[in-house]
Amino acid sequence: SRPMNQRLAQKFLRALAQTARPITRAEALAATGLTDQPAAFDRLAAQLIARGELTQTAAGHYVRPTDAGLIAGEIVRLSRRFCFVRPLDGSEDYYTENAVDLGALPGDLVLVKPLRRDPRGPAGAIIRIAAPGSHCTTGRVDSDAEGLRVLCDRWTFAALPLRGGAIAVSPGQKVRVELAWHQQSVVAIP
Repeated sequence: SRPMNQRLAQKFLRALAQTARPITRAEALAATGLTDQPAAFDRLAAQLIARGELTQTAAGHYVRPTDAGLIAGEIVRLSRRFCFVRPLDGSEDYYTENAVDLGALPGDLVLVKPLRRDPRGPAGAIIRIAAPGSHCTTGRVDSDAEGLRVLCDRWTFAALPLRGGAIAVSPGQKVRVELAWHQQSVVAIP
């Protein structure tokens, strides 16, 4: 993919900040000066969406996530019932319960609608996956009463159990882990 034109990106984001409301495609094309280059605008918009700086409404209008009351962040911890999302602005992690329903995995960039704040911290609901992450990390094999698991370097999990008897690893060994829903690939690093 082509590098993002930072000047155009800033011009577009400034126009959105000034209106603080969703804008139509025609307004967005005019704001960027790309009325005669719709493909270039589409690339720019896709790159901004993937970075969590832009989203689209159900009607296809463009808006900054903050103006839509949303928080952009990365899933950093996932279990069967909940996950934690670290906002891109560095603020406190959000607790959410619906990541599994959307098929989200650690590393995915998501948009979160804040719901409440309780003594444990902010809670929200993931609205959509803005951009899939790499879903690949490294870690060390550990063992507990339930068997082998991986302690990941990049993400934190309640536990990432190793499934399948064909995996030839032992506690303490460094491994590479690739995740996908309902499957995982673990490869020993020599």
